[in-house]
Amino acid sequence: MTQANPLQTLVNAQAVRKAEAQYRLAVLFTPYGFQPERADFDRMEAFIDNPYRAFPNPTDNVKASLDRTVGNLTEAKAVLDAFSAQGVEPTLTADQLFTTAMANVSGNRMNTAAYQAAA
Repeated sequence: MTQANPLQTLVNAQAVRKAEAQYRLAVLFTPYGFQPERADFDRMEAFIDNPYRAFPNPTDNVKASLDRTVGNLTEAKAVLDAFSAQGVEPTLTADQLFTTAMANVSGNRMNTAAYQAAA
């Protein structure tokens, strides 16, 4: 049985967190009722360093969501940069990151909606 390197597991988990934040940015750019596609996700890479640039005058709701996403993104990037300085890089492909982020973010939204419907 092969055991995964614990550091690699942590790096990949942070890469997924960053991808989730990037996917959430794509959700903000996508018309209501549509799921972001891979092209939308990839487009958000241009705004990763300063997501506020993409939303110069956000509404209060968008700003609250953007603030949470930027906080998660900043933390994940700091951890990834620290691991990168030690020579440990994520091993997940861009497709794996997109698929995982989409499943995690969409799953969380569906669970929240189901919870609210049941309450």
